Amino acid sequence: MTTGPDTKAVIHTVTNLPETPEGAQQTETGSHGATLDRRSFLRSGGALGALALVGAPLRTLSVPAPARPRSGPTSGLAAAPLTAASTGLTADGLTVVAIVYTPDESGYWVVTSDGAVLPIDAPHFGDRPSLSEGEYVSALSPTPSGGGYWLFTTSGRVTGYGDALHYGDLTGVALAGPVVGAAALPSGEGYYMVGSDGGIFSFGAATYMGSVPQVLPGVALAQPVVGLVPTPSSDGYWLVAGDGGIFSFGAAGFYDSVPGVLPGVTLDEPVIGALASGQAYLMVASDGGIFNFGDSVFLGSRPGIPTEPGEIRSPVSAVTVTSDRSGYMMVDEVGETWGFGSAATPQSGNPSGPQARLTHTFIGKWPYTSLPLRWPSAEPIHYVLNNSFGPPEASQMVHDAVAEISSRTGLQFIFDGTTTEYVGHSSDDTPDHRESYQPSRYGDRWAPVWIGARPDNVATGTVGVAQPVLHANERVTTQIEVEIDGVLQTIAVGEPIFITGTVSYHWQPYYGAAALAELPAVILHELGHLVGLGHVNSVAELMYPSLTGVADFGQGDRLGLHLLGSTAAIPPAPGPREGIDITQFVSIASDEGTDSGPGGGELIPNPDGPDFYRPPRPTLPVCLGTRPR
Repeated sequence: MTTGPDTKAVIHTVTNLPETPEGAQQTETGSHGATLDRRSFLRSGGALGALALVGAPLRTLSVPAPARPRSGPTSGLAAAPLTAASTGLTADGLTVVAIVYTPDESGYWVVTSDGAVLPIDAPHFGDRPSLSEGEYVSALSPTPSGGGYWLFTTSGRVTGYGDALHYGDLTGVALAGPVVGAAALPSGEGYYMVGSDGGIFSFGAATYMGSVPQVLPGVALAQPVVGLVPTPSSDGYWLVAGDGGIFSFGAAGFYDSVPGVLPGVTLDEPVIGALASGQAYLMVASDGGIFNFGDSVFLGSRPGIPTEPGEIRSPVSAVTVTSDRSGYMMVDEVGETWGFGSAATPQSGNPSGPQARLTHTFIGKWPYTSLPLRWPSAEPIHYVLNNSFGPPEASQMVHDAVAEISSRTGLQFIFDGTTTEYVGHSSDDTPDHRESYQPSRYGDRWAPVWIGARPDNVATGTVGVAQPVLHANERVTTQIEVEIDGVLQTIAVGEPIFITGTVSYHWQPYYGAAALAELPAVILHELGHLVGLGHVNSVAELMYPSLTGVADFGQGDRLGLHLLGSTAAIPPAPGPREGIDITQFVSIASDEGTDSGPGGGELIPNPDGPDFYRPPRPTLPVCLGTRPR
């Protein structure tokens, strides 16, 4: 740090399609101006394809509105812009499910499956509705005034916050599939929900215009519907499926579909939603690829953005569009965003309005799941303190900062007392090697996190360094395919997990009141690294790599901390005496380069149990910088 400035929504191809229902207009799929040359996620069918399209031709139904709307919770038109979102959870229990612009597009909300609403330049009116086992939040829709919003769950329950009124929900109703999306009327006097079976439920002043179960009664969809997109004129809507199949209702036109222009082709990544563009629609896949149809405008896709060395991208889970259709923004399962058109992040200056913010980063991801490296969720993090070289006030600053981290993440910390252990540093401020297992000092467990003061290195002026330490967790495994002796085999790989670490804040006796005043921010910043946050380039965030006068975590920092927290459902780490296959230890790129595990590690003979792996030195040194003199 320096000073200075349960179901993933997939596809919806119909098998055993019956005769065209009375009153419905049948449209055969074909080439209607669809352009599909801008993606990286298509390939011919094969056993390894994520999804296989049904061979029978898809017939898309354009259904006129019925003479009278149904009564009660039925199906209706979502006239307001709808954010497409996938349902279900990531492998470890938490995912981002929605991203939604505020009505004035000055900011946006990011929503996670546990119901947390993380505002980015947006007001916060409340979150975390009570959820039953197996029930998750799947959508957010704002009120027209921007003074509130509704949260919708997979079971169809609705909770309003701020000025959002309750018009009813699906409590007690047995659903054919989970609710995967929702939107409010432009007037705010009602709202709509769409189920994975294509059912559309209307409440309040919402008017029903048809649904898949209405036009295809008794027909089982090969894959579920993933979202609903209203037409720009609000006189019809499209239902989109994970294979890119489309059902159009009301006055919504049919402009082709993925199965129509690519029959027999398997998608590497499923479609997770769609957006209105022009008089037609765009589809978005989980890798951020874009399909554009009709007169829709292609503004860019995530595969078109070059990856940085070592960059691991998580699947896209939701997308939102500006009211004038001039830009769209994607968010992945761990809250990182990509904007295109008017939503693109500027190359210089701070993003604002509908532009995507670079809110947070992680110091590392597990490449086989693309999820951030984390601590065990339900296991407390023990820490000790050595403030011998620091000012007396620093001890309380540490405890206050730990309490703040615990509040933001839900992770539990336990203070084991002060220690005489000292972790020094080299001339370039790389921390000295610290044993992760010190039974003579701390007992038969992983050593607690060491937090302490160190004399400032005048040559570099470093104000703080953090180093979490990874260990391969045999209790969390990922199935991967590898080639062994020319044969493709599936093996289980233990995921790395944080088990200890060090946090240091640097001090000299001659430092004055100004340095003391900024010390709480330094400690809080380094603890952010300890739990897994990386640096960001926004000066509004505490995780900016230089001191800027920001004293607490910013909105983006808080989003990242929530995604790293206790809701991640990471099981406890194995203890030092539990056997670990050292080939499972992962190499992680950090600010100091790459620290590979097993190459310098060693097996420690343990007369009382299996061998255990000791990393060659602490991993992930982060936050090195200078302080002006």
